[in-house]
Amino acid sequence: MIIAGGAARALLSIAVTKIEAGRDVDTLARHFDLLPTFADLAGADISGLTLDGKSLLPLLENADAPWEKRTMFYHTGRWGNPASKHEKHRRNPGADNNKFRTFAVRDEQWRLTVKNGVERDLMLCDIVSDPGETADVSKQHAEAVKQLLKVYGQWWDVCRPLMINEDADIFQ
Repeated sequence: MIIAGGAARALLSIAVTKIEAGRDVDTLARHFDLLPTFADLAGADISGLTLDGKSLLPLLENADAPWEKRTMFYHTGRWGNPASKHEKHRRNPGADNNKFRTFAVRDEQWRLTVKNGVERDLMLCDIVSDPGETADVSKQHAEAVKQLLKVYGQWWDVCRPLMINEDADIFQ
């Protein structure tokens, strides 16, 4: 079972004058790295912008370029609203009920996926040795699970105040 979906390949690069053909960079990157990368390729100065992404150009030019280890977070929003007109949208209301309900955390080695609550549905995959994500190794690597849950909780606490529409009724 592959959880990565379309996230396995982030970028097909066509920058013939800057990048050697056939270069394969095995680094954790996301969609938010594209703007800084394209700006870098174009020579645009975006230093005045606050962005989460980083230019991938150094890696595209040299796969061994220094690159900080990253942890990526994914969460499914739109938790229930008790005031909704529709019963199915009243389930599991509030941020506190949904913090550890449906999310994933990924770093260079691990992907922790939770589909229906940590207590019921937690899966840890070693994506280095098992890129197809066929084996749950959460019992064998409890310390990795603990660390990924900790950093996810920290991420959530920073991001939750910014999720301004999450409590809105989608059918009002």
